[in-house]
Amino acid sequence: MSILRLIILAISLVFSGGVFAVLEKIEEILELELRDVRLPSHEVDRVVVSQCDECTSLILYVTSETIYRNGGFDSPKISLQDFKAVVRKNRRKDEVLVYVGYVPDTKNISSIVISSDAE
Repeated sequence: MSILRLIILAISLVFSGGVFAVLEKIEEILELELRDVRLPSHEVDRVVVSQCDECTSLILYVTSETIYRNGGFDSPKISLQDFKAVVRKNRRKDEVLVYVGYVPDTKNISSIVISSDAE
């Protein structure tokens, strides 16, 4: 009876290893100060972020699928033009953060969120 349990356990471990091998990072989110992000000018453009003073800049890409939000991740979507207006209003504020969600494999940005309450 104990041999049967060992066989079942061995088979379970083999299959569970295969399941864990499928897990991968789908999206990464960066939390940045507004001054550390060069935001896009156009719907399809690049975004340059600097995670620290000594770090090499990271180049990411916005597409027509990129979502812009003001206030938080559950805030309504806004247009790039409205997003840029919010950024202009908050450019000199230190406490404003920007969250950039992107796919590491493609470097395509899925969403950019500014933590401001400005309209």
